[in-house]
Amino acid sequence: MTSLHPILTETTATIAVRTLQDFTVDLQHALTGCFPTNIKPYKRVLTVFLHWENLEQNRPELSEQIQDLKRLFTERYKYTSQDVKLKLGINSNDRRNNVVQVLLGFMRWHCNSDDLIIFYYGGHAVLQESTRHTWIGSGPPNNTDTLDLTALLLTTFEHYKGDVIYLLNACYAPPTALGTGKELLAASATQLSEVSTTSSFTTQLHNILSKTFHSPITLAHLHAKLCQGARTHPPIHSELHRHQNGSLVIAPMHPYGKQPSTSNPLLGSDETKVLISVHLANAPNLASWRQWLSTQRPAYIRDVDISIISAHQRSHSTFLVIIMIPAAVHNAMHGHEAYQMIGYVSGSCSL
Repeated sequence: MTSLHPILTETTATIAVRTLQDFTVDLQHALTGCFPTNIKPYKRVLTVFLHWENLEQNRPELSEQIQDLKRLFTERYKYTSQDVKLKLGINSNDRRNNVVQVLLGFMRWHCNSDDLIIFYYGGHAVLQESTRHTWIGSGPPNNTDTLDLTALLLTTFEHYKGDVIYLLNACYAPPTALGTGKELLAASATQLSEVSTTSSFTTQLHNILSKTFHSPITLAHLHAKLCQGARTHPPIHSELHRHQNGSLVIAPMHPYGKQPSTSNPLLGSDETKVLISVHLANAPNLASWRQWLSTQRPAYIRDVDISIISAHQRSHSTFLVIIMIPAAVHNAMHGHEAYQMIGYVSGSCSL
């Protein structure tokens, strides 16, 4: 479809816009972020598993999933792992101070810019409307034991020099990665309805990392793979806060200074895809866009499935193009306001 179709006659909002040149630059940066060609290995990686001390009794299936993920990180990825158990029956502020002190103790040994901390939480969570903070709870039978998870992460990692990955198997995950050099991957931003053990966030995370063990994987690409297995609510991935370096990488430990394998397989036809709209200031020349996508983009990204679906006139002065791209690429496009996600798709798409 090459003609322009008006979909809105007026707009009172200021729309961020891009050009073909802007889009091609952003796209190449995103692809480099998804599939980096030069990965600097971390000197140390610490995985921290936060959970309530009654988790094994309350949710034995989740407790087992956490232990499986911990063994994967410890035995195959060669990461250092630590459990942090939240105590029941004490004041919430005291509980938070206790956890902060434990985490700061870990961080004294993992405090350099070439260190990575992977922070995992699995369990109950709610959203406090007044502050938009995520609060975690011990669940039944005692629902009074709680902790402000958002405040905990902000307080603990605000000045941390290394990178931080947050993995949250809970409802109502924080909407952002909570700071520069940090990235978040979570089961849901709303109430979870999926309770199946085999399709849980932690189980899927474990299965994917087991299969991709021999090659590095970025969180942007990991999120796209998790979306393939999501039956109801897709997992969420934070906006990236380190544009120059792209999405953070999970890879097995290697001797310091030795590069891990960087085969970087390009996305296949079965990869999760999304529709996005690209807002433009001028009517797009779709022939130029299609020519660039088919013949002029670099060989490194030529096999990635990216398609122009249609073009529309938004108002008298703005236009948009609907494009289908892999979800992992969209994750790495830094959340520019000119790019708006429309939804997930599978297979071919036409409008």
